[in-house]
Amino acid sequence: FPHRNYADFVVISKEISTLENEMLELKGVLEEWRAVPESLESGWGVDDLLMGASTGANRRNQRNSLADLATLYKSQLAALWEGVEGSQKLLPYVPGRHLIAESASFIELHSATYKPKQQVHLFLLNDAMLVSVKKRRGTAVGGKVRLVAERCFNLSEIVVVDLKDGGDLTNAVKIKRGKETIIFRTDKGEDKKVLLMAFKKVAEELMNKKRKEMLSEAEARKGDVGGSSLLHVNLPFQLTPGRFDYDGSLPSSGFSPSQILGFGKDDPTGKDLSWIGDYSDELSVCIAMRMFEEAVVLVEKGKTIVPQIAGDPHASALFRSKLDLRTTELVSALLQDLSDHSIRKSGVIRTTTWLLRLSQGEKARETFLAGRGTLVRRRARQIKFEGDISMYISELAMVCFTLIKNTCEWYMAAFKDNRMASGFVRWASEQVETYAEMFRRQVYGADQDGKVIEESLEVTKSHGAMLRDVGLDFTFLLEGLLRPQVPVLITPVTREGGGLRPIGTSAVAQARQSILLLNNATPQLGNGGEASNGTETSS
Repeated sequence: FPHRNYADFVVISKEISTLENEMLELKGVLEEWRAVPESLESGWGVDDLLMGASTGANRRNQRNSLADLATLYKSQLAALWEGVEGSQKLLPYVPGRHLIAESASFIELHSATYKPKQQVHLFLLNDAMLVSVKKRRGTAVGGKVRLVAERCFNLSEIVVVDLKDGGDLTNAVKIKRGKETIIFRTDKGEDKKVLLMAFKKVAEELMNKKRKEMLSEAEARKGDVGGSSLLHVNLPFQLTPGRFDYDGSLPSSGFSPSQILGFGKDDPTGKDLSWIGDYSDELSVCIAMRMFEEAVVLVEKGKTIVPQIAGDPHASALFRSKLDLRTTELVSALLQDLSDHSIRKSGVIRTTTWLLRLSQGEKARETFLAGRGTLVRRRARQIKFEGDISMYISELAMVCFTLIKNTCEWYMAAFKDNRMASGFVRWASEQVETYAEMFRRQVYGADQDGKVIEESLEVTKSHGAMLRDVGLDFTFLLEGLLRPQVPVLITPVTREGGGLRPIGTSAVAQARQSILLLNNATPQLGNGGEASNGTETSS
C-alpha cells in the first residue's frame, strides 16, 4: 500500500526535528562557553563576565566590527558581479548577502541519461546558489573566456540530495526545485563533501533565523494582546472577568484538547500547543491513506474544539488555519472520488454522506450531477451510427433514459433532503433536452421517410416511460421537444404587463408559446359569440 508507512514517517520526522532543535541549542551554548576564555584573556573579570557587563569601548568595537563585516559582504558581491557576467541581475544587493563557498570542479549531467552536459562553476551564498558556465566572447579563435551566469536558485525553494555512488555515477549531488531536477558530479570527492557541508551550514543558519523570527513574532503578538487589553482597545475576542491580559494558555476550566482528540500531551495549563501539530499530522495521514471516515470524525471533533479555545487568540488562529487547510484537502479528495465515472451506487452514498457531514451538500450535488451529465454525453457519443436511424434512436434512447433513471435512484438514496430535489429535476430536464436535440438532428432530414419518423417517436416514448418508475414524467416536455424545428420569420411576442415580450424559438420555448396562445385565445372565443359561430381567424 503506497501510504502504509506515512504515519511512521511523520513520527520519525517529528523526532528528527526535535533532536535537531536540541542540537542547535546545544551548539549555541557551546559557542557561548567558547567565548569565555577569550573574554578572560582580554581582561574581563569573572564577575563582569557573569553579569554580562560591557564598556563603551566594547560597544564601539562591536559596531565597528559589524560595519567592517557589511563592507566585506559588499566587496564580495562586487567581486562576484565583476567576475561573473549577468550575476548582478540574478543576485542584486541585499543587506547581509554574502558568499559561503564556490567550486569549479562540477559537471552538470543529464537528469535521465547521466551524460555530461557542461562544465559549471557553482557559487553558494547564504540565501541562494548561482550556477555559471564558461563562454567565449568574440568571434576570434583566441577570444576571451568569461564566466556567464546561467541560473540562480533560492535556497528556500530547493532540496539537496546526496546521491549514493553506483556504476558510473560517483560524487554526484541532486538539486530539486519543484518538478525540475539537476544533477552535478565532480571527480574530487573532497569538493562534494565541502559543498554538502556548506549546504548544511546554510540550512542551519536559515532554520535558526526562521526560528528566531517566529519567536519574536510570538513575543510581539503576546505583548500586543496584553498591552491592548490594558488600553481598552476593541479586540477580536472577549476577555473573561478576572483575566485582563493574555498569558498564552487555554481557559482554566478543565478543558483539555488532548482528551477530546485522543492524542497529544495532557497539559492542564494549555501552554503546550504541540497538540495542534499532532492533530494536523493525524488528519493528513488519514487523508493520504484514504481513511475518510476517521478524517471526517477528526474534522467534527476539531469544530467542537474551536469554541473552547476562542479565549486564546493565538491558539485559535493557529488551529483554525490548520483545520481549514486539512478540511479543504479532505473535501477535494472526496469530490474527486464523487466525480469519478467508475464509482458505484454504494460509493456515491458513502461519499455524499461524508460531504454532507462536512456541510458541503451543494458542492456534492453539483459535482455528482456534472459527472453524470458528462457520462451521459460520453455514452451517447460511443453509439455507432451504421445507417439505420431507427436502430440508432433506439440505442440512444435506451442509454440516455436508463442513465437518467439510475442517476435519479442514486440521487434520491444519497440526498434525502427534499429541498435538494429541484436541482435534480432541472438536471434531468436538461438531459432530456440534450437527447431531443440529437433526436431532431438525426431523424428530421430533407428526404426522411415518415415511417422512420413514426418508429423513432414510438421508441422514444416507450423508453421515456421508464422515468415514471422513479417519479419523473416528461411526456409533455418530450411532445414539444421532439417536434421538427420550423423556421420562424417573425419573432413571436406575447403580452406581459401591458407590453410585448419576444418568445424564444427553441423547442422548449415553442411548447411554452403554444400554452400561452391557448390561454390567451380562450376568453376571446367566448366573448360576444362571434368567434364561436364558425368564424376562422388567420394566424
